[in-house]
Amino acid sequence: MSIPFSPTYLRIDTVRILRNVSNLVFTIGLPVFMYLVFSSGQTGDFQLPGGNGAALVAVNLATYGACTACAAIGALTAWERQQGWTRQVLLTRLSPVGFAVQKLLTALLVAAVPMVVVLGIAASTGAEASWQTWLTAGVTGWLGSSLFALFGLLVALVMRSDSAIGIASGSLVVFAFLGNIFMPLSGWLLDLARFTPMFGVANAASRPVTHGWLDRTTQVPLWQPWATMGAWFLVLGVACALMMRRTGGRA
Repeated sequence: MSIPFSPTYLRIDTVRILRNVSNLVFTIGLPVFMYLVFSSGQTGDFQLPGGNGAALVAVNLATYGACTACAAIGALTAWERQQGWTRQVLLTRLSPVGFAVQKLLTALLVAAVPMVVVLGIAASTGAEASWQTWLTAGVTGWLGSSLFALFGLLVALVMRSDSAIGIASGSLVVFAFLGNIFMPLSGWLLDLARFTPMFGVANAASRPVTHGWLDRTTQVPLWQPWATMGAWFLVLGVACALMMRRTGGRA
């Protein structure tokens, strides 16, 4: 009889990833560096409904770091497949869908690290927001980042090679651009971006700071980022489940 969850596997997988120093440097060091660069200008001088500009930059980049961590962990399945680890796991009582759930939980545990570190540094270096705003934004961005664990896992299941990690991580840069994280979008590009996965996650996370305002004239409806995330969770979740069932006997 198969089981959907294994605490032992979750612990082993999480510890293994946290011991990889290069992964931590990329998922924590890069967002922190980007925050320090982007917030060194005049971002702290203008106020938003829930904080100052530096707080918005911090939330956006913390979310980006969490999403990058999730995507990379999901895509690691390609390497594990080549090493025979996926096959070993699926020979146990853990079901294929349970394996995908385990990857999702591992990604969330690791993604909490860049979220906490970036927001902690921001709060101590000039970013201004209430503790309720920090908490709400952080938890929303953290949970929303799990969407990209599914994305990374799907890329790994489709590509079946080490290139999956590079493709998944590289795609995050494009998604972050379309998610309004690196620079404000407008016109047709903004209209397109509203339907992309990172836009939903980033907008929901930053809403406690911005109250949905992208600029002085454009406000995103409350339901829109959540609807976007929900749709992408459904699509990616179903796709991962189908791919795992197909590969269950030959992973």
